[in-house]
This record gives sequence, C-alpha cells and structure tokens, in this order.
Amino acid sequence: MAPVHVVLVSPPLLLSLLLHQPAEQSTAAMDIADAFDAISGYEETLVAQGEAMGMERGRELGIEEGRELGVMKGAEIGSELGFYQGCYAVWNHMLQSEEHKSKLPARAAKSVASFGALLEAFELKNLVDEDMVQELLRIRAKFKVITAIAGLREKLVYSEEDIKAHKDMSF
Repeated sequence: MAPVHVVLVSPPLLLSLLLHQPAEQSTAAMDIADAFDAISGYEETLVAQGEAMGMERGRELGIEEGRELGVMKGAEIGSELGFYQGCYAVWNHMLQSEEHKSKLPARAAKSVASFGALLEAFELKNLVDEDMVQELLRIRAKFKVITAIAGLREKLVYSEEDIKAHKDMSF
C-alpha cells in the first residue's frame, strides 16, 4: 500500500485548486509549490490578524479597567478630603466662636489655619502625579498634628485602618 500524504489547505485555496486543472506536469508541480506558499502565507496572516485583534481587545479592557480603578480611587480620595474638610469647618467655626474657642488649645489655631490652606490649595483634577500625592500626605500629616494638639489623636480618625497607624505613629 502506498503512503498517503495529507495537505491542509484553506477552503478558498482548495476551491481554486479543484477548479484549476493544469495542462502540464511541471505546471502542476509549480501549483503545488504555490499552494504550500499560500498556506504558509495564510498562517502568517492569521497570526497577524490574531495579534491585532488581541492588542485591540487588550486596549479596550485596559481602558475599562483603568476607568473602574480611577472611579474607585477618586471616590476614596474625595471621601477622605471631604472628611478633612468637615473637620476643618468644625474647628474653624470653634476658633471663631467665643463660646467654643476655649475647647481647642490656643496653639491649634495656627495649625487649623494652615490645614485649611492646604485643603483649599488641593486641586481636584483628573491627573495623578507626585505633587498630588505629596499634597495629600501633607494634609494627612497636618490633620494628625491637629488631632494630637487637641487630644483627639485616637478618637478622630478617617478610617478604622488608620486607628492602628495613628497609635503607632510618632512625631
């Protein structure tokens, strides 16, 4: 029994091979070589198409994931800044009220004023850069100073995770 050779070809190429009946043997040999070249080129084309489709899908998923992460981080930062803004509003009101002024130490006034300036200078924009992170760290540090001066260090914290950090922090 003679060995059987199987050649895989694409449907369009197979159709063109079946419809094309060469007149000479040498032309048939060339057509077979062309068929193998076409198959090889077809595989390379499929790989390139797959890579392009994968890159596009990856880009789409990256944009979607980036948007979700941005919304989540933006909400976290906004919530934290809102908490600090609320604390500043209360402390500033207390310092301006003769009735409540005595409840905060006198040296807290300067820190509260600079805390308010830091909050006002913080720009809420759609950029994450080193300056924004550094400004947020300065706001957190000033908040910790004020709570320490006012004796609220362990009682007034932004989140439960910060309670342990506040206890372990030293100035």
